[in-house]
Amino acid sequence: MEGFLHNEQSYLGRCVVVLKTHKPTLLDVEETEWENLRGVIAKLAHAVEKGLGATMCNWACLMNDAYQEEIPAPHVHWHLRPRYMTKISKLMERSLMTLTLDTITTGMEKRQLEKSW
Repeated sequence: MEGFLHNEQSYLGRCVVVLKTHKPTLLDVEETEWENLRGVIAKLAHAVEKGLGATMCNWACLMNDAYQEEIPAPHVHWHLRPRYMTKISKLMERSLMTLTLDTITTGMEKRQLEKSW
């Protein structure tokens, strides 16, 4: 399972968690993968709360877009959307996202995410 910052940051600190193995539905996720997911959720939630001051985190597993394709190919993944009690200035986003990158990722992953900006 991998967690990373989403390239679309309309929710500051938005992340995605993706299974390393293909699973088309939640019913296909194995018990060990659920346990791994819990650990990734804890790390990401802690990172956005500590690094960005998020009040809470919403999680969603929506695969509707996969079924809009001519040949559907759903893949289980989750979205983390941090929520804040105060407004975050757009001017601060770049520095805050860098803090999140430092908190969540290291080395090669960080360089790959920075290139995607």
